[in-house]
Order: sequence, then C-alpha cells, then structure tokens
Amino acid sequence: MKPEAQKIFEIFKGKEIYLVGGYVRDFLLNRKSEDIDFATPLLPEQIIEILESNGLKFWETGRAFGTISTQIDKLKVEITTYRVDETYTKDNRHPRVKFGTSLKDDLKRRDFTINALAMDRNGKIIDYFKGKRDLKNKTIKTPLEPDTIFSDDPLRMIRAIRFVSQLDFKLNRKTYNSIKKNSYKILSLASERIKPEIEKLLMGDSVEKGLDFLLKTKILTYYIPELTLLKIRQNPKYHHKDVWNHTLLVIKNCPQDIILKWTALFHDIAKPFVKEIIDKEIHFYRHEELGAKIVEGILKRLKFSNKEINIITQLIANHMRVNLYTPEWSNKAIRKLKTDLGDNLNNLIELSIADCTSSKKEKIENIIKRIDDLKERLNTLTIKEEIPLPLNGHDIIENLEVTQGKIVGQLKEALKKALEEGILPLNANKMIYVNYLKDYLININKHI
Repeated sequence: MKPEAQKIFEIFKGKEIYLVGGYVRDFLLNRKSEDIDFATPLLPEQIIEILESNGLKFWETGRAFGTISTQIDKLKVEITTYRVDETYTKDNRHPRVKFGTSLKDDLKRRDFTINALAMDRNGKIIDYFKGKRDLKNKTIKTPLEPDTIFSDDPLRMIRAIRFVSQLDFKLNRKTYNSIKKNSYKILSLASERIKPEIEKLLMGDSVEKGLDFLLKTKILTYYIPELTLLKIRQNPKYHHKDVWNHTLLVIKNCPQDIILKWTALFHDIAKPFVKEIIDKEIHFYRHEELGAKIVEGILKRLKFSNKEINIITQLIANHMRVNLYTPEWSNKAIRKLKTDLGDNLNNLIELSIADCTSSKKEKIENIIKRIDDLKERLNTLTIKEEIPLPLNGHDIIENLEVTQGKIVGQLKEALKKALEEGILPLNANKMIYVNYLKDYLININKHI
C-alpha cells in the first residue's frame, strides 16, 4: 500500500473509509497507479473537518458531487461520500448524485466489476461482484445490468473499450451487445468528456483491439463517422492490409506521443473519397491534401485546440513526403522540407517510420534505410545553416538605403529563406545577396 494511502487511513482512524476503484484494481494487477481514491459514508463537511484538523490542504471543487481532494507528498488523493445514484444529463460534464451510507450500494453503481473493488486499512479486499475473478479472466463486465450502467452514464461504454486497449482485456458478451445496442447514446455526451477517454485508448498497448471494438460496436459511427469508411482495399504492391487495418498498425507503431497517435488515426482518412482504379490498379492521388482539410473540420468539431489542429493537419498534409525521399533529392528539396515543417519535422519522420507496415521485412528495411539517409543529410544541412548570414543589418542599410528596423528584419528573413531553400548559393560574392534583396524590395513596393 502506498504511504500516501496509509496516511489517509491513519488520520481517519476510527472512521469507516476504504480504498476503491482503480487503485485496488491496479494493486491486484501489480500495475503502477497514480490514482488514489477513497470512499466513505462521511459527508463532505465531515471529510473537510478531519483533513483540516490534521493540517492538510484540501480542494472543494467536487464538493457538490461528494468529492473532496487533498494532496500528500505531491500525490493527489480524492475522498468521496458513498453514492447510491449517479446520472449524467445531456451535454453536462457533471453528474447528479445521491449520497448513501452503504459500501456495497456504492460499489454496485460503479462501471465495471474490476473497478467495484475496495480495500480496507488492513489490506483486505472487499469483492461483492466477483471483480477478482474477472481480473483473473481478463474480462470487462458490469456489476449490474449493462443497459442500466450505460444509461446512467454513456461514457462508460467508451471506458469499457478503453480498458480493452490499456489492459488487453476482452468484453463480456452481454457487455459487448449492450454497448452495440446503446452506442447512439454517446451523442448526449460533451466532447470534452469523450476526448480524454479516447486518448487513453490510443495510448494503450492493445490500441488496435480497442479501436476495432469502437468500430464494431458503432461507437465510431456516432463519434467520428468518417473513420468507418476506411474498410477499403489498397494497392497490393504497396499495402497488404486494407486502409483501416493499416491505420491500426501505424498507430501501434507510433511512439507514445498523443499528437502522433491522433495523426496516425487520421492520416489516410481521405482515401475513400479519392480512390480510383487506373489500369486495374488502385490509387489515392492527393489524399494527403484532402485529408488535412477533412481532419481540420473533425478536430474543430471535437474541440481540439488551435495548436493541436495546426500540428496534426500539417503532418497529415505532408505525410507522404518523407517516404518518397530518394538519395537523388537535391539539397534545395531537403532544405524546403525542413523549412516547411520546422519544429514538426521530427514528428513527420516518426510518423513516416510508423507508416512502414509492409508484410515484407526487406521492404521495411529499405524504407528505414532511406529515412536514415535523409536524417543524416538533414543534420548536415543544419550545421551549414548555423553559418551567419552573409549580410548583417548594417550591410543591408548601407547597400539598400533602408532605415526602418522592420524592413531590415524582413529582408534578413527573406535572405535566410533563400539560402535555406537553395535559391541562393552559400559563400557567394556579397553583391549577389545585395542584388537579390534589391529585387525582393522592388517586388514588395509593387504590392504596397
């Protein structure tokens, strides 16, 4: 038992209080758990009084729902009054709750048997709903009728599938059928509640199983319907899987970075819309460009931040470029790739490596070899770019007869870009750079 949990038991000495939920589940699975949740019949004001008398800071943010939070040695701990009812209304992120006095009543209204477990101060496990058996059998099952559990809070359907991804568990047949029947109810959920669950699913070790269940139970139909179109064949010359199964493998291959996981999920989303057969071969020309536009709309709908949208759509719009690299690329082309992607270039390279999902080992090895060659050339170019600009601010003012600092800065940026993209040579005669900027300045003035 964590020392932080022991401390709560100590300060609540003589009071009824239990460790519950994820902490107990992870303890039995021998997994690391960052969540420490307690349940007690004590009301919020009684919980606050005990914390206060023991010199602990507390937060009342969840007081209306029976939850008081505290922090012990930088670890967050939540203490919640027993509940006998917890329901969510349409587009409301917070539940309506009814407090109770029985541990069993509190545990039975929880989402799954593996989370309807409690532990007392002596380490004894309380298991009214055979959660330990389901942990052993790696099964996701509800303590009450699944239709009731999912009607109280439809987010639990997504949580069930999230545990499939995180724990490599399976859905009990009755639970699976209930999710499929009730999947439309997620339409009542706020996007802000759904996104964190999907992100935990995407980061799971068995993400491909989780996403497949989202598709089969029709959760995706009501959350991201565009993804349900990806069960289409590809050109066997390049891919041995359909677009959907290729996508699942790319996500699994990606580093544990949530932006890359989202990008992988969406990277081929436009293929169903541009698919064409030419000379009996399947092609998806310009799917990356259309994909970026489609995904921008999806991410706005799902309430992603502007920063997240910009990064993901840039990666999707460019995701073909690295895999198309050959040693014949000019330095100019490589500089342009680096300039276009900027800080997002490493993400693009990681995505491109993950995108190699051929069934032929030698084909994957050849692609990785080409990407390694590209990375080496990018590193060489980076060193060259550290050379100071051939003209400084004083040179520009003297040779171009400009005085405004803003114009000087703009001309320096134009010179830097021309060097990076290979438009101008490095280490050339000074007047080549001066004349280039004179022409640039003339073009600016024409458009003022």
